[in-house]
Amino acid sequence: MQKNTQNFGDSHTTKPTSLKNALLEIKDSSEHSTITLGSLIHQLGSKGFGVLLAILALPSALPIPAPGYSTPFGIAISLVALQIFAGRKTVWLPKQLHSIQFGQKLTNKMLTVATNFLNKIEKLIRPRYRFFKNVWIMRVIALQIVLLALLMVLPIPMTNTIPAMIIFLTAIGISENDGLICLISSLLSIIAIIFYLLLLFILSKVGSEAIQLFV
Repeated sequence: MQKNTQNFGDSHTTKPTSLKNALLEIKDSSEHSTITLGSLIHQLGSKGFGVLLAILALPSALPIPAPGYSTPFGIAISLVALQIFAGRKTVWLPKQLHSIQFGQKLTNKMLTVATNFLNKIEKLIRPRYRFFKNVWIMRVIALQIVLLALLMVLPIPMTNTIPAMIIFLTAIGISENDGLICLISSLLSIIAIIFYLLLLFILSKVGSEAIQLFV
């Protein structure tokens, strides 16, 4: 009897494009036409999970003003993470989200910052600790991403940037098959989720005026 030891992403026989190269390809495409979420999904194809998570997290993760992105992208991130949990091999999002556009100026800025960051850390990134791509571990990571994405939707200060940064770090680990980065991001996810649960508890006890303490 064959044991069910398949890892997430094992069905792909071709070597995946690195996250940095995928972001550069998207940046080149955005210089010629406006990128929509639907066209991005079509462009990424089967390698879309990690790259798409990175793209969706970037507007909130980077120190670039991007109002209005956190809620729709937080919802999209949670849907992508749920598909990782379900073991899907390609990304699906509702057609209502396909029309979301990435502003050309914002796209150029956030991809430039992201690729520069990846240039600085690429020597530290490599395939390792591959047991982290096990289906069950990926399901735990997917649930953590869902919780972080839901935090992005909350209209509370500081619930955008930090969760988005952790999701972006997780996306690096998934895209580059780097289990160590997945481990680090998973630990950061747990810390962040506990912190925000405590914050929400305080707000529920003290009231909305407590938000002023965090502004």
